[in-house]
Amino acid sequence: MLSVKQYLIPPLLFLPFTLLARETTYQNKAIRLEGNDNYLCMGMDIIREQWTLEAWVKGENGWKETEVIIGGGEYSNLSYVDPLVLVIKNGRVTSEKAGIQSNTILDDKWHHIALSCDGKTIRLYVDGRMEASREFVTAILPGVLGAHMDTVNTYCGLLDEVRIWSAAIPAKILQEWKSRPLQSTHPFIQKLEAYYTFDEEIDDTVINWVGKGHLSYHIRNVRNQRERGKRLAYTVPADNPHFAYPGQEQALFNAVVIDSEWDVAPRVPGTTRF
Repeated sequence: MLSVKQYLIPPLLFLPFTLLARETTYQNKAIRLEGNDNYLCMGMDIIREQWTLEAWVKGENGWKETEVIIGGGEYSNLSYVDPLVLVIKNGRVTSEKAGIQSNTILDDKWHHIALSCDGKTIRLYVDGRMEASREFVTAILPGVLGAHMDTVNTYCGLLDEVRIWSAAIPAKILQEWKSRPLQSTHPFIQKLEAYYTFDEEIDDTVINWVGKGHLSYHIRNVRNQRERGKRLAYTVPADNPHFAYPGQEQALFNAVVIDSEWDVAPRVPGTTRF
């Protein structure tokens, strides 16, 4: 297997259908967002008709009226695109454009949430259970994690294992795979558009472990106000009792690996950014 560190030196390296493994020493981590003005920009393309969004969330300090888990960002101001793709309103997982929300009110523990569209019906899941559905179709532009475009509805808490698919993942498959890392044996692996595990140390960017397409959709770690002395989003050990690693390296699939696609300071030779 090839080491990730070995192949972060070139500015842009295309490796179609090549497997890249994480280093053997890793720890399950999650990203922490403080609910003020820090968030993560993805910059993905529009996904139409069929898609699935899923993530593990652990809220902190109670739930605000609205907290955005996945928002569209500044490029989602289109009538056929849902700008507030996946939100939590007063503790209930919500799809605003579809007009549905969960019966379950989330507490301060870890919960797996998911939203899917099969081209006819949108379905909402909490911890593997379907809690709401509606015959409705919308395109999505998953542009930002933890916010939309402002600092009003930012998410406060931990976020982990964000997966974005260009297919409607069935309930049985969601249930089977929500508590373990993705592998090539997942039946919809070719429809995986973005996968953020947050298990690497981060500074400016976060690795997308798929990296399909003309952009790799690595995440940019930013603050809206860029206040002096305040840190960006950062990783912490994930204390999720429902998620377990299998004790083996995890691979990338059909990957584009880059040092950085953003305008940030260059990597110092002999070190790794991630």
